[in-house]
Amino acid sequence: MSIPVKKNFTLNDFLSWNNKIFDSTTVTISLDDRPVGPGWSSSGFVGKGKIYFIRIEPRPVPGVDFRFSGLFEGKIDATFVISEGRFDYDVSRGFHNLP
Repeated sequence: MSIPVKKNFTLNDFLSWNNKIFDSTTVTISLDDRPVGPGWSSSGFVGKGKIYFIRIEPRPVPGVDFRFSGLFEGKIDATFVISEGRFDYDVSRGFHNLP
């Protein structure tokens, strides 16, 4: 899933997503084959969805600065419907370019 962010997106912007819902006009969902080396191609399906960030919290784990958890749903193409999806994702500032 992807959500467009402004060019000068900051850590405070990210933290402001706590308990926020993004609707289908904002969120893009994709299923694809990720390229894993020379000669591999990427193809997939794209659609729209909704994502709800339930919790964004600091994590006292080496290499992990934050964990965010939430729910998502959406429709990809006319074939795939995702409902009641859940995620828990660890974020490091350096890897995700959060100042």
